[in-house]
Amino acid sequence: MRGKPLTNQKLPDASAAFPLLFPGAAIDADEMSLFHQTIDRGIAKRELNSGKLLWTLPTPGVPLAVVGQHLWLIEGTGAQFRILALNTETGETVHTSTWFDMLLGLPAIFDYNHYQELSVNVEAGWAASAQNLWIRIDGGTRYAGGVDIGPLAAESRKAISMLVQIIPATANISLAKTNHIDGLGEFMERQQDDELPIPFPNDCVQVVPVNSSLMSSQKHWVVRSAQLSNYVVLLQILPVDNFSSPFLLLRVFSSDLKRLLWQQPISNYYEEPARC
Repeated sequence: MRGKPLTNQKLPDASAAFPLLFPGAAIDADEMSLFHQTIDRGIAKRELNSGKLLWTLPTPGVPLAVVGQHLWLIEGTGAQFRILALNTETGETVHTSTWFDMLLGLPAIFDYNHYQELSVNVEAGWAASAQNLWIRIDGGTRYAGGVDIGPLAAESRKAISMLVQIIPATANISLAKTNHIDGLGEFMERQQDDELPIPFPNDCVQVVPVNSSLMSSQKHWVVRSAQLSNYVVLLQILPVDNFSSPFLLLRVFSSDLKRLLWQQPISNYYEEPARC
């Protein structure tokens, strides 16, 4: 099911490559296939260069990374999340973690939404020395009662950070560390940067950033971006109109960002307007 390499295209050394750490899309080490969430919350596999659809599954979740022959993804509900591994060729589920509590009852982590005064963000890191994948989930709540009335608003604000360790070689998945703050008063707001989010291990490699001069050409808000050896991958917010939720658009460009190879909406995106 893998596509053919482009003529005269130099593929990266799969043994030296680390996963694309880009929650929302995952790419195999030889840059042949891309996996992403579908608009109806399933998982799709496509040829990276052409966007040709290879298969889809109803499995809900956010792709995290491809390690070897496994696609790792995170699935969430309003109160829990778990980590899954799928076979990249067949889509068959090969590993499933237990359900972990979200502590604050945050919204489904595969919604890409920030609304009702609840927010959540997923980041990933790859520890090259140990060949481990780390997933961090950061979330927060804010006062949703209208006018900010001081102490009550501060006490209703909460924040969490959760660090999950994945050992792909053994499929061991564990909740390594959690931290949370209940009631973000003035003092706690000053201190939270020292406590949250939980830092990744020192040797973790995260996403390779796209050159800022190239990114300046983008018209729409870029949520995530990554530079590959032959491609640039972006997640962008695409406005629709004043009455509909905008799309979260997955876009694949040539490495110089001059050619859009293909694009695909993968979710609606809603961010609650600022309150008076």
